[in-house]
Amino acid sequence: MLSRIANNLFWMGRYLERIEHTARYTKVNYFSAMDAPIVLQKDLMLHSLLKMNGKGLAINEFNEQNVLQCLSFDKENPSSIISNIIFARENARGARDIISTELWESINKYYHFVLNYDQESYRTTALYDFTQNSIEQLTIIKGQMDGTLVHNDAWSIIKLGIYLERAAQILRAIHTKWEDIESLKGNEKENISILSHQLAALMRGLESFDMSRKHYRRPPNLHDSLEFILLNDRFPRSVLSCLRKVTQQIHVISAAKSLTKDSVEFLANKIYARLKHLTIEEITEDLPTFINKTQYDIYLIGAKLEEEYFPL
Repeated sequence: MLSRIANNLFWMGRYLERIEHTARYTKVNYFSAMDAPIVLQKDLMLHSLLKMNGKGLAINEFNEQNVLQCLSFDKENPSSIISNIIFARENARGARDIISTELWESINKYYHFVLNYDQESYRTTALYDFTQNSIEQLTIIKGQMDGTLVHNDAWSIIKLGIYLERAAQILRAIHTKWEDIESLKGNEKENISILSHQLAALMRGLESFDMSRKHYRRPPNLHDSLEFILLNDRFPRSVLSCLRKVTQQIHVISAAKSLTKDSVEFLANKIYARLKHLTIEEITEDLPTFINKTQYDIYLIGAKLEEEYFPL
């Protein structure tokens, strides 16, 4: 496969996964703030949305409408939903000879949905409709990937992009919520309700709240929540599960190559093995350092993949 096409497939997967996380995190946190156990400042929720999007506080005229616009419809923001669907569609166009018509049409349909959406309505009354439709259409797109493509190297490259981006987004969400919790510390009674509310928002934003409760058979707590989304290898939206799938897909596309200590396959296996043998107690001793280190490892895998398999 030509490296340019492989690169298109890899980044198409990453952009689509990024859209899904942006839409879900925005929807869950915006509406959960309305049901908070204490009166939370709206600014805190808006700052959280921006941090998750990678924008920090870099926005002019900070207010709700501008923040929501930045997250979804600001073409100058490379992490916005509209920017990512434009990027994903262009990458899909560059791989039209590889992907199925059904997959292309589902991406194209969502692209036109975003471009033609009433932005004024979104900023005022239709945030739920827009984000929920985005999540549902991304589910359809992923279904077309799995159901209409031959599961060959091209499919593996798309899935590599999805799993790497998912792991990175999970870590970003944890880091953002951790900072939210730290900024809301008050008296002990308030801390309990704040922690419970923020954990629920984190887990719902990662589609793991319900399964975590069923897995542990008790209400979520910090220990269980972090263990579930970081280290549960059987849960498809955990960091460990994503890295295991990354190693599997790299093995598929590198089947004809020898495993060397300088290869991305060796690096991915090493990072997965390190995480697999950590305990949640070791991780929570210094959670921010763990998150930063693991995020760096994930970006390193991505960079090495591009360098080794599909350089431009």
